[in-house]
Amino acid sequence: MEQMLAAAGFRQVPADTPGKTEQLARFTPLKLHHYIGKDGKTRFWYSDPEYCHCAYIGNDAAFDKYQDLQIQARNTREREEAAEQNYDATQEMQDIQDESMMNPFGPVFAPGFGPAFGPTFGADPYP
Repeated sequence: MEQMLAAAGFRQVPADTPGKTEQLARFTPLKLHHYIGKDGKTRFWYSDPEYCHCAYIGNDAAFDKYQDLQIQARNTREREEAAEQNYDATQEMQDIQDESMMNPFGPVFAPGFGPAFGPTFGADPYP
């Protein structure tokens, strides 16, 4: 989350004084918040009192870029999952093909099954 916020243009503000640490502790941690400033512009912040002991502060442009990065990350995950499922299906098909190539009689005429084996083996079917 922090890497994505930084990549989107959020500015990291360390809680390097007792006052900033106290203020950081009052925010709900690990959640993106927003407020409207006195100038009417929206500001966003994300507090992390545990990992970086800081807050990330951003404007509308940084938030928009953050949302774009989230969409890209989700799309990448979905493509990776689809590729993995496709790979798994391909592997299953390859395993089936490998098994059938190892049995020259094919899956239907495996030993013990079918008309070619059993009590009629070698007998004249038309007496």
